[in-house]
Amino acid sequence: MPLRKGKGPVPNVLPMETRVRIASALVEGTRGRAVERMTGVAKSTILRFAVELGEDCARLHNRLVQVLCEPEIEQWSFIAKKDKLVTAEYGDVSTFTAFARRPKLVISYAVVKRDQATTDAFLADLRARVLVVPQITSDGLAVYVPAVEASFRGCVDCGQVVKEYGYSKSPDRKYEPA
Repeated sequence: MPLRKGKGPVPNVLPMETRVRIASALVEGTRGRAVERMTGVAKSTILRFAVELGEDCARLHNRLVQVLCEPEIEQWSFIAKKDKLVTAEYGDVSTFTAFARRPKLVISYAVVKRDQATTDAFLADLRARVLVVPQITSDGLAVYVPAVEASFRGCVDCGQVVKEYGYSKSPDRKYEPA
C-alpha cells in the first residue's frame, strides 16, 4: 500500500498487484461483475479504475506517438449500427482509427459521430503525427475526401475501398460467397 510522507498508508488506493490483475482481466474482455468476484474489489471501484487507466493510456499515447515516418496508413470505421438502424441499445457512434500497417501501431483514434467536423478533427490530429507523405486507405465515407484534402493539402496518396454486397446469378459468380 502506498505511504504518505510521515502519515502512514494512503486510504482507498488499490495495491499494484490488484491493479495489474484488474487491468489484465479487463483487457482480456472479462466483465465488471466477474472481475469483482475474482479480485474482491467493488464494481464501482473497478469501473473508476478502468476510466483512469484509459485516460492514462491516452495521455501516454499522445506523448509517445508523435512525428512518425510511416508512409502507409489504413483508416476504417464501424460500430454496431449506422444512422438509419439506430436503436435504444446502440447509438450513432463510429471508431476512427489510423494505424501504421507494418508495425501495427495505432497512430490516431477517436470514438465519435461520423460527420464532417469530427472527421476534420481526426485527420488534423493524424496530420500532426506524421512527417512524410502517407498513403491513406479508407472506407467509402464521403466526408473523408474534403477532410484529407484540408489536412494534407494534396500531399497524400489516398484511396477508398467501397464494398458492394449483393447476389449475382451469373455463371462466373456461381461459387462466390454472398
